[in-house]
Amino acid sequence: MLDFRQRLFLTTALASTISLAAANAGSTHTELTEKQIHSVQMSEPASTTETAKSTDSAKSTESAKSTESTKSTESAKSSESTDKTAKPAETTTAAAPVLSAPIPGNLPAGIITSDHLGNDDEEPVALFPAESAEAISKANQLHEKAMEAFKRNNIEEAIRFDEEASKAAPHYWMPHVALAYLYSNYKGGGPALEQAQSAIQCQHPAMADNTHAALVATMHAFGSAMDKFKQLAAADPTSWRAQVGLASCYMNKGDAKSANSILDQLSAANLKEPAAQLVVGNYYKKTGELTKAKDVLKQGLENNPEPKIKEKLLIQLFEIAVNTDDRALIAELKPKVSPILDARQRAWLRIGNIKLAKTPVEAKLALQLAEGDTVTDTEYRAYSRIFDKMASENPSDKTAWLKLAKEAMTQALADKPAALQNKALLAAFDEQLGDKEAALKIIKAPSPTSQLEQDSDVYLASYYKKMHKAQDDALSKLFVADKDGYKCFAQAVDFKIPQANCRCKVNSARSMIKTLPGVLDAIVGPGDIPTATIVFDNRKISRDGIFQDPKMKGFKDKFQVDNERPIKNIVELAEIYKGEEQTSLAASPSVQLVMLQYPTAQDAAVAVSVGSNPQPN
Repeated sequence: MLDFRQRLFLTTALASTISLAAANAGSTHTELTEKQIHSVQMSEPASTTETAKSTDSAKSTESAKSTESTKSTESAKSSESTDKTAKPAETTTAAAPVLSAPIPGNLPAGIITSDHLGNDDEEPVALFPAESAEAISKANQLHEKAMEAFKRNNIEEAIRFDEEASKAAPHYWMPHVALAYLYSNYKGGGPALEQAQSAIQCQHPAMADNTHAALVATMHAFGSAMDKFKQLAAADPTSWRAQVGLASCYMNKGDAKSANSILDQLSAANLKEPAAQLVVGNYYKKTGELTKAKDVLKQGLENNPEPKIKEKLLIQLFEIAVNTDDRALIAELKPKVSPILDARQRAWLRIGNIKLAKTPVEAKLALQLAEGDTVTDTEYRAYSRIFDKMASENPSDKTAWLKLAKEAMTQALADKPAALQNKALLAAFDEQLGDKEAALKIIKAPSPTSQLEQDSDVYLASYYKKMHKAQDDALSKLFVADKDGYKCFAQAVDFKIPQANCRCKVNSARSMIKTLPGVLDAIVGPGDIPTATIVFDNRKISRDGIFQDPKMKGFKDKFQVDNERPIKNIVELAEIYKGEEQTSLAASPSVQLVMLQYPTAQDAAVAVSVGSNPQPN
């Protein structure tokens, strides 16, 4: 028989694997139900039993020794009975009784018992047996040392002390919640979820339920997490963590309307906690409500946030200022964020400098300054879009702005010489500047292999060369030189998959379409249900030929396909690439640890110990 820890080990391994697979597929909406997780906990395949035992044997032995040293004879009998009857099941919480000493930020500060766990159609989760007051006192002392290390930002030492606290009192909720918090950022979601699961199997405050629900959501079990957050919000309408957790689940399930409705209610409630305003602003940003996000983040800065929260508020607000072309806010925040941005986030600083430029001369200086850093082709394309927009808005300086856009795209192509969009965009600027011959030369130029590709093993290097040659030949044959410059044989057709609730299905279709003879590329636009545009050679394949191909007919989702249209020139091809989903230049500051809580000495002091006769710890 697999014991609880062994089943939980398999649970977290499965959840982590599925979550990673979803991420690799480009999807943020692949959902894992908690019943799928528990199906591993309940099963005992012969092929995995020995692996689980060998992986966790040392841990189980050490935990068993610690448990035996603190149990009374009566507790041991109770534990034996529990082991025979308990069945792990999906855990949810109902309204809990309110204690006279509430836990700040976790109202009502009810201690959850087995009567309050589980849905109506599930068997309740059995709680761990009692810990002695002596064991809990020792765990609290160790956690105080962990908190001191945490304040010094010595995370390894904090983990070590909290792990010792967990061993001293394995059936006490607080060390498990502390480790779930630390592991979530420093060891990954699997170990964190294991600790959160252990916490809710002790008698515990709402802090443990919030931690568990938040980590279940990170495993893409959005339905299960949503149920938990709904119950937490019903039990404590003042809990912003429960409300924001619920909004994040709606957002990940593709329901931005419901997510924004919850965020609007929170904003209307006149939040005063900077941490809450940081998370609300972050989710407003993710749902596209950038003006609301900006307002909430500004309010957070006005409410005297502690230093770490203040840094995150400033960086989030600066990112939005750059993305919304708010030049005044960019100028105001630039000196404040410059010392705290990491290497990738400094891309926003460089783009901010370029957006502050009012003339081509100023923009040229900003571009030269940026070239002193490590800049990707994605960032150079962002520069070119800014310059191209300025060319449209300033007819008197149009040529100067277009030349800057060309200069940025020259750098982008140098970074990724085989990227079709880099070739098309650079050639389009030459054509706009009146030099069709130069534009055609770029289109027909062979793509060299990058340094990274050259450094690959001999088989991969050979593959890259063949791939680039095939792509170069296909692009070159679309544009044939004639007396007027060139003739274009490219066609385009748009399609979408209306039933898809995420980009992953469109990306999957794109991968299949690009393998069809005669297809040059498929460009996917922005949004959860994006429009994709196929570029193909009308002499080799047609719209119907693409979607009647056996590969595409076997695709289970229905396509909504528009009529095909001609691509008249290189500029029109570049316009298609301009509509492609833009890759994020840098990751926003994580707010996961803001959603979770690291328990304090005060949390321990007002909570209740495990056992049938709760006592203050």
